Amino acid sequence: MISFCCAVINKNLDDYLAILTDTLCRHTKLVKEAIFVQTDVRRDKILRSWSKNGIEFKLIGLKPFEQPCPHDLAWQQMICNHAAGLYQAMKQAQGEYLWL
Repeated sequence: MISFCCAVINKNLDDYLAILTDTLCRHTKLVKEAIFVQTDVRRDKILRSWSKNGIEFKLIGLKPFEQPCPHDLAWQQMICNHAAGLYQAMKQAQGEYLWL
């Protein structure tokens, strides 16, 4: 059905994921998969996966770019890494539709 895709950084990640996971479980019926990409880790791999209320959740790590961004770190995390994280989530998605 629908794959929910989201790019996040580590700051307050556990609280954010708990609220978002609960919201998806309580207020959606067609979401069957949620992919979160953490954009501030040093490796590309699945960091954690779990199921709740019929939704498969995955937290995936995304290593930084090889070439440094010409802008400061805050800009790189908000713009460059966010786009790269969403792209990574879209590549992993199995659903017929994507929700970004």
